[in-house]
This record gives sequence, C-alpha cells and structure tokens, in this order.
Amino acid sequence: MQDRSGVAFAIVVLLLAAGLVVLLGIQAKSAWVSVLAVVGLLASLYSLSTGRAHQYGGFWIGLIVSLAALAAAVWLSHLAGRFWWTPLFILISILFLANGAALVSEYEQPAGSTSIIIGILLFAFAILGPWLLYGPITGATRAAAAPTIAPTAAVLPSAAPPTAAPTAVPTAIPTAAPTPIPTEVPEPAAVTVERGSFFPGMWDFLLSSVKSGWGIFYLALVILLGRIWLGKWGWLIAPILLILAAGGLAWLAPDSAEALSGFFSTRPLEHLTAFLGWSARQFGSAAWGALLAGVGLVVLLLPAYITMYSANRTMVTAQKVGEVFGTTFAANLLRRSSASSPYTGLVSILTVAASVYGFILVWKALAALSAASGVPAFPLLGIADISLPRWKPVMQWQYFLNAGIYAAISLILTAVQRRMGLAMFAINWFVIILGAALLGFFVPAGVVDFLAGQSLALGVAAPLSLLKKTRVAPSQRPRPEYGRDQFLEEMRRRTAARESQQAIDELLQREADRRAGRPTPEPPPAQQEDIPIIIGGKYMAEEEEEVEEVQEEEQVEGELIFEHTEPLIDLMLDSQGRVVFMDLLGDVWQCDAYGSLTKLIDVDMVDPLGMAVVSGGRLAAVDLAGEVFFSSGEPESIQTSEEIHAFTVNSFGTILAYTNPDSTSLRGLILAAGKEQEFIDCGERLTDLSFSTDNRYLGIGTENSGILIFDMAKRQITQKLAQSGLRSVTHIIPGDHGGWVAAYESGKVACWDNQGNLLGTFSVNGKITSLAYDAHNGRVACGTDQGELIVTDEVFDIIQNPSLSDEDIVSIVFDPGGTSLVAAGKDGAIRRIML
Repeated sequence: MQDRSGVAFAIVVLLLAAGLVVLLGIQAKSAWVSVLAVVGLLASLYSLSTGRAHQYGGFWIGLIVSLAALAAAVWLSHLAGRFWWTPLFILISILFLANGAALVSEYEQPAGSTSIIIGILLFAFAILGPWLLYGPITGATRAAAAPTIAPTAAVLPSAAPPTAAPTAVPTAIPTAAPTPIPTEVPEPAAVTVERGSFFPGMWDFLLSSVKSGWGIFYLALVILLGRIWLGKWGWLIAPILLILAAGGLAWLAPDSAEALSGFFSTRPLEHLTAFLGWSARQFGSAAWGALLAGVGLVVLLLPAYITMYSANRTMVTAQKVGEVFGTTFAANLLRRSSASSPYTGLVSILTVAASVYGFILVWKALAALSAASGVPAFPLLGIADISLPRWKPVMQWQYFLNAGIYAAISLILTAVQRRMGLAMFAINWFVIILGAALLGFFVPAGVVDFLAGQSLALGVAAPLSLLKKTRVAPSQRPRPEYGRDQFLEEMRRRTAARESQQAIDELLQREADRRAGRPTPEPPPAQQEDIPIIIGGKYMAEEEEEVEEVQEEEQVEGELIFEHTEPLIDLMLDSQGRVVFMDLLGDVWQCDAYGSLTKLIDVDMVDPLGMAVVSGGRLAAVDLAGEVFFSSGEPESIQTSEEIHAFTVNSFGTILAYTNPDSTSLRGLILAAGKEQEFIDCGERLTDLSFSTDNRYLGIGTENSGILIFDMAKRQITQKLAQSGLRSVTHIIPGDHGGWVAAYESGKVACWDNQGNLLGTFSVNGKITSLAYDAHNGRVACGTDQGELIVTDEVFDIIQNPSLSDEDIVSIVFDPGGTSLVAAGKDGAIRRIML
C-alpha cells in the first residue's frame, strides 16, 4: 500500500512539474525553454537513478547535461515568469539532496557529496535567482528572445546602429571586407572617488564593488581563486591582498585605482568583448582571442583541474578495487583519501560551471563584437564569420574543418586521460566525432575555438596532475608493546617490595615477642633470592611441584604456552606470532614469548562473542548484545541495531558482517564510519558467516544445512552449496583458491572448491566447536566439545588426534608457515601442537 502511494505521489509531482515547464515556456514565448527545462529535469532523474545504481559514468554525464540544459533554459528565457521558476528548481534541489543523503548513507561518498552540493546550490538559486538575475523585479518583463546586443559608446564607440529587423543568414557568406575595427577600446567609466590616502581608498573600492552587482561577483571569484591557488587560508589572504592593493593604488597611482574600480564594476561580457576586439587588432582575427580565452580559463583554474584529475585517478582506482572487493570497500578507500573531501567536490563543480559559463559568454561576446565591429573572420581557415552558425547550419567545409580540428584535439586528450587513468568513464571515439559535428552545425566557430583552446590546456594539466599525490588518512599507531625489559623491571620492583614488607613483618613480630616476654629467635642468615622465572604463566617452583602430579595423571599432548585463570572465548596470532586471546569476562590479552601479559581491551561485557582485527592496527571485541569495543582510538565502541549471533570481519578490517539470532537478514557495519545497512534477506535463518580470502564473497551458513555465497560487489547470492542429510551449519571458513570448508551440527566437515564441487568430507565424534584451514598445506583442523583436536591432510585423512582438554576447544589457529597450530581450551589452557 505504501509503495502504491509513493508511486502515485511521484506521478502527481511529475505531472505538476510538466505543467510548470509548459507554463514557463508560455511566459517566455518560446518552446525551446520548455524543451530545455524538461531535458534538465529528465537528465537530473537519470543522473540520480544511475548514481543510486553505482553507475558513476551515467551519474556524471546526466549531471552535466541537466545543469547545462537548465542553464540554457534560464538564459533563453531571461527568467520570464520570475518566481514560477522557483518551484522547479526547489523540486530538482530536493531530488539531489535526498539522493545525496542516500548515497552518503550507502558510503558512496564522491557522488553523494556532489549531489548534496548541487542540491544546496540549486536551492539557493531557486530563492535568489529571480531576485538577482536579469534586473530587479519591478514588474517589467523581458522578451523571450535576447535582443541584439549593442554596447554603449563607452564600451565600443564605433557600434553599428541596430537594424529594424533581423535578417536571415544566407547559406553562402559574402566575402566583402569587414567594417574597420576600432583602434582603441576605452575603459568603462569608473566611479570617481577621493584619492591620495590609503584607508579611504580601500573603503571607496569596497563600497563601489558592493554597490555594483558584478563587483560582488568578482569579489566572490577572488575568494575562490585564492582558495584554489594559495591553499587552505587563501580564501582570506586573496581578498585582503586585493583590498590592500586597492588602498596602495589609491595612495600611489590614483589613475590605476580608478581603472581597478572600473574593472570591478564592468560585466564579464564587456571585458571578453574588448579582449576579442584586441585579438582582432593584434593577431588579425578574434578567433585567436577565443582560443586564448579557453587556454586562459584552464590556466586560471589550473590547481582546480589538477585536483579534479587527481581525484579522478583515485576514483578510477577505487572502481577497479570495487570490482574485486566490493563497492563498500572502494567507498572506504575514497573516504580515507582526499578525493572525497568537500573541497574536491567544490572544485570539480567549479570547473564544470566555469566551462559552461565560458561557453555561453564567448557566444554572446562574439555576437556583440559582430554587431559592433562588423563580421569577425578567421582568415587562417577561410571562415568568413566566426560568430556563425547560430543554431542554423552554414554549409561550408571551412566550418566543419574547424570542428574537425577540435575533434582531433579531443580524441588526443581522451587518449591521454585514459592512458594516465584520469578518465572516470570511457567515451567512444564515435561519440566525440559526432559531438564535434553537431557543434560545427549549430555552434559558432569562435565558440568551437574556445573549446579547442580549453582542450589543449587540459592536455597539459592532465600530466601535471600525476605530480599531485592523493592524501590518505594515516593509520593509527599501534599501542606500545610491553617487552621483556619492562617485564623484568616490574618483577624486580615487586620482589623488592615483597622483601621490604617481609622485613617489616619480622621486626614487628620480634617486637611483639619481646613485649610478651617470649624468647626472640635469631633471624636466619640472609639469602639472595633469585628473580622468579615464569614459564607458561606459573613460577618455576610451582612447575617443579606439579611435575609429579602431571606424571601421575593422564599425559596431555601439546606444549603448554599459557594457562589463563578465566575460561577462554577466542584466540588469534598477531603479525609477530604472539598469542592474543579473549576470556569470558570480555577482556582481550596479548601474551609474548616470555609469558608477559598486556591487556589490550578492558571493558565490562555481559556475553562476549569474539574478536577481530580491524583497520588502523586495532582490535575489536564483540558481544552478543551487538556492541563493538575497540582497543584504541576513536570511537571507543559502536552499537549495532540488532543483537549478534554470528559475525565476521574482512581482512582489511573495514566491514563487520553479522546476523542476529533469529534473523534471515545479513547486515553490514562499516567500522570506520559507524554506519550500518542491510545487505540481503536470505529467506532462511543464518548460523555462521565468513569472508573469502579476497574479500569479494561472503560465505553464509544456514539452518537448513545450505551454504549461500554472497557477492559483495553485486549485492546478491551467486552460488548455493548443499549437502543432503546434514543438519545446521555451525562453522564456515574460506578454503583454498576460493573454496569453502563447513562444519555441521552432526559432526561432519565438508570441503568445496570455488566452482561448488565437493572435494571431500570427514566425521568426528562429538560436537564441533572450532574449525581452521591451513592455506599453506591444505590441512583442516577442528576441535570438539570433548577436548579433542582432529587434524587432517589435504585429502582429509586424519593425521593427528590429540586430547588437549576435558572441555571445549574454543579456537584453533594455524601458524603462517603451517608447521604448527595453536589451540585454546575453554579451561584457559593455550597449547601448541607441532605438525
């Protein structure tokens, strides 16, 4: 019922949005406005849907198309209808914000952060755009089509008078000589302010900039460029330097101060038009100015492009890692790197926005130059007017040659990006050629030159990005070890304290005997007491006293490494071969070769379940209530949403997968973020879990004796293994080369290869309480509730069957070399068995 209501609500919203875009087209008197608004809305939905499906190529393409279409709709309409645009942009912003929140919760950090930033910007535009763009809201409306731009005499004094009506562009371009281009373009008039003093000059510059709407735009641009070029505090340093420069110019060179104020009060369109006119005078064609404008845009934002390419390289690497280890692990890598930082997302959006804005600005500047100075040609390629075509094709080969040059530059740039691993998604060469052909049909040749200059500069920025190393958050330093020297020093201190206390007790006893009149015995001669030596957790003297008892009792096989006072729960070996174990109280201890103990986790647990190694060189202890405690660092603990019956942690220590006692659901906890999600509902009760050796798959034991193989990347069950006539799976661990080893409630152990073929089985007496696999030699070992250890060779023939305890063998670990194994009994004894 809720699904139907949601679908109905979505349909109603989309119908209202469709009616709204039609209304906007009517207000603007242009069908193109409605078409572009619809394209922007559909591209936004496509971008969001592909983002949720982890298809990042479609996400970024849809995002760029949606923003470009919406920007074009606003530009063509001049926001006719004013606040009727607000609901449309609010709807799209809500879609991006909701999508971003969902992606961040699913640990897709780059796409999620970008969606949130885009949503915030669109929401701000929905509120402020109708107020600020295309004049204040005074009730005056603008025509749907932009009027012919005729700059004032202050900008271009030789502006040609506008014609009574626009004329159709002929297919053949006349080759008549253009109207002479003005020799000088005077600077725009600036606000006259009092000069000759430093601080008044700063104040006048700030006041004139704030009063001018474009002055605020330029100041924001200075802040952004300062952050990009100067680093973390550049956003503050750059405007301060600008204000100080304005004050210094007002003090030393008032004419230059007026020029600076004039620059900040003039539209970017007029600056670019003047630059294209300068290019026509200096180089013979405004096309060179358009080409230099594309190069200059990349140079101006060079650190931003380098950061974007560096982040792309990290994301490409993460995509390849995600194909093997799953998207969650890939997202964790991105989260630890600087590729997912808010700054990286901001500069990526800035580079895209600058390209779109530059594209539109060059188009309008070419039209203004053509109207003011005559037809701007490009003699090198024989193009008669670089301000054409304007949506209407000019069927001359020179225009397509210009577009073909841009296509060749784009193909080379794409090949460089692919070769260096900087392209997040592959673009087919046919798509590039088709796109360039469409540009040649509909877009002015000068704009194509601008894009060509931008691509040439990006070809230089791409190799430079390889010099920028993506930062990765450092792992936490391990806790200091409690070595042999510290142990001996502690034993000396305790021995001295014991001797001192014993001497005090003797003095007190002699004094009491003297007062009572009892004879005082002579003190025995002082003897040097040796430092006690601990072997296996006991004093040597205690060991010698127990030798006879051990000889009389039944001989227990295996070397005793340590004997703990509390029952044990779990056992593992660290990278240096030291024993790490967890007792029934939930405490985690580390035991070195000298029998010295170091407590790694000291917490109060009600029902401890086990422990695992997690990222950052830390240990995690898990209890049945679902709380995870860490040995060091932040956070100190994480609480899962459900109780835990069985759990496993991947070898990278980033994902804890678990299931609760009566659940059919497989859940995952991302340890670094403390976030949780449901992987899949298997439809049957789950009993045990284990990651494969490559972390790509998750083996799941079920109550119905089946084994489900869950693909972490695809988030689905890809294989099912079954053994007929057996009871519930009690233990499952990864086997050799992608295979699996499972123990059943009936006391049987079965092994499969990575294709799901049964390799062999063997049975034991009693209930299996622990299971281990030796990847070095292919051996299998299991412990029983009767204290027996069964070890088989690679063909599952039993080669050893020692009796280690009268209680459960709770954990077994093979050493990395496969020469021995360490087993922990519930009675607290840890023994080593040589193989």
